[in-house]
Amino acid sequence: MKRILWTLTLVVLLPAFLQARSVLEFTLDAGYSSTSYKLSEGKLTGDLGYGADLGYAWFFHQNVGLGLGFGFRHYAGGVKTNGTLDYKDVVDTDNEPYEHFTYYNNWREKQDMYYLEFPVSLQFFVPLQGVHLWMAVGANYSLSMSGKTAAQGDLTHRGYYKKWDLTLDIPAHGFYETSDFKPSQNLKPESTVALFARLDVGIPLTRHLDLIIGANV
Repeated sequence: MKRILWTLTLVVLLPAFLQARSVLEFTLDAGYSSTSYKLSEGKLTGDLGYGADLGYAWFFHQNVGLGLGFGFRHYAGGVKTNGTLDYKDVVDTDNEPYEHFTYYNNWREKQDMYYLEFPVSLQFFVPLQGVHLWMAVGANYSLSMSGKTAAQGDLTHRGYYKKWDLTLDIPAHGFYETSDFKPSQNLKPESTVALFARLDVGIPLTRHLDLIIGANV
């Protein structure tokens, strides 16, 4: 029985192997990206994402194949917010207790994250009149490499003295306005797995070479 099943399997698969072909692709992309924040206030903002991939696909059928790849990717995003930080029970240089307020206006924080990516996909090829339609769906393992965050905006420092019901805005005493404070730090993003989909239109340049233009999500 095993020999019969094996023979039947070969008979079914033999036409597919006879028309199997390989496809190599090199892609560059750029577009909108964003990152995830847990916000109590403010709004998320997007930024430029970009990357490059080298891929190989084995088409076991004229229109269907399996793809593997290796790539580099940069994702970016951030948050924009306005608000107030309130520091209670602090003392000044004269040991007087007061309440320190920091007002931040148009405060923006941006994250940049860099990954090595390893996609696995099911690919589809459809020849049309004068062009080729390339499609792919799959999963992508993103290996975290590095990241950084940087922030800037307008800050205003004020001090409220309850003892005299007095709010101070004297720069010499640390109550000033500035846009020069630009904190930054390195990040270590988490590695992740995500689904993706691609839709491309291939413009034949030669019999075996297409220029592909499309979109991926």
